[in-house]
Amino acid sequence: MNLFLVATYFYRFANGLLFLAVAWNLVRSSNEGAFALALSAIIGFFPAVAVAPFARRLLERAEPRTMVSLGIAALSVCALAFIPFLYAPKAVLAINFFVLTVFFLLEGA
Repeated sequence: MNLFLVATYFYRFANGLLFLAVAWNLVRSSNEGAFALALSAIIGFFPAVAVAPFARRLLERAEPRTMVSLGIAALSVCALAFIPFLYAPKAVLAINFFVLTVFFLLEGA
């Protein structure tokens, strides 16, 4: 139980840092940074609603340990994918949409 709590803490902490870094980059990347941040917040609601039915179906077919491992790997790849696109708000928005989709999929698991 304690190992689970420690792993959950680090996972959520890393996700929080990733979301903070994305928001900070969106605001600082262009003159319309506030608009990009607002658009990111609005677009962020779509994965929360759309992923729930898929998460339920995926849980019936996939092993949770494998799904979580692949999800964390996908989030790591996305974190690295942000680096070349730091000053391209549209690319950051697209990557952030994928990050939110993976995040909500893992939360549904």
